[in-house]
Amino acid sequence: MPIFGLQKDQLTLIAALVAAFGVIINTVLTLMNNRRAEYRSASRKILEEEIASLGTAFHEVIATSRILLKSTGEDNLKNWRAKARDAQESLKEIRPRVRYPLWGIDEGLKTLSKVPDWTNHLLINPEAANKLLDASDILVKQCDHAARKSYLKGQPPSLLTAWRIGKASKKVRKIYNSSMQKPNIAEIQSIDS
Repeated sequence: MPIFGLQKDQLTLIAALVAAFGVIINTVLTLMNNRRAEYRSASRKILEEEIASLGTAFHEVIATSRILLKSTGEDNLKNWRAKARDAQESLKEIRPRVRYPLWGIDEGLKTLSKVPDWTNHLLINPEAANKLLDASDILVKQCDHAARKSYLKGQPPSLLTAWRIGKASKKVRKIYNSSMQKPNIAEIQSIDS
């Protein structure tokens, strides 16, 4: 008895072709997923070794810069400048190792590594230095979130995350550049909005 105008032998052949096509598609998808899983695992392994150091470096760069700004006395300033320089060097050492697994946040890491120096330059203008550190805090939170999310997912940060970090990084650099050209706080405040 023909179904859809096809004989039993023809229907059997069509069913076998559909099943074979399904097996091929399933095999291809499985291979692709296995490859992605290997990539995620390798990415996680690289970040696993650096994630704690990166988090510590983020905290130290901002914390030492804030304390440097509040320090008084030449000996105290010298001490906190040295600690800020150590934090800065720590971040600079980590940056090349996480550049590829955290693709897209390199500009943020580069900017953060300059914050202690910039804070030191702005000691004569504490209001501008506080603005710089507030913007740097936002950048640190975004970089930290991106690193944590990348570690959990085993993937680099999304394009949106990289764009946000780039924007926050530009804001930090703009605050510093405008405060070094003209120590007019009204201009620095207009950057904030």
